Amino acid sequence: MPKNDPVDVLIIGAGASGAAVAWSLADTKMHILCLEQGGWMNPAAYPSTGRDWEARFYGDYSLSPNIRARAEDYPINDDDSPIKVANFNGVGGSTIMYTAHWPRLHPSDFPSRRSMASPMTGRSITRRWSHSLPRTTA
Repeated sequence: MPKNDPVDVLIIGAGASGAAVAWSLADTKMHILCLEQGGWMNPAAYPSTGRDWEARFYGDYSLSPNIRARAEDYPINDDDSPIKVANFNGVGGSTIMYTAHWPRLHPSDFPSRRSMASPMTGRSITRRWSHSLPRTTA
């Protein structure tokens, strides 16, 4: 779309809400423009991919843009506020932060019943689990 064409819908921010609205309108005939202050993040660089994820929460992935100090961040003075800002300037918005980004589970995270045995007795622990599960009726 050329830069000077009029748009039907202008969405400010490609966070959880902005991206969802843009996606829900994608099949319409409307011209949609979604503006974001930051760029795309590389999932391989997320703190969850390394062992230092907790330390990075106090640095380049801090909730505070004052600490993070990325080029697209702007300073926020919340000294007199009981509420501390949690924002992220980039595609995905604050969902990039720990509040919403969780790594995908892998098949190895779900062992088969055969491998679920107590290390002390060697007996299957699936029976014990099944008693704690809620019963459903058809």
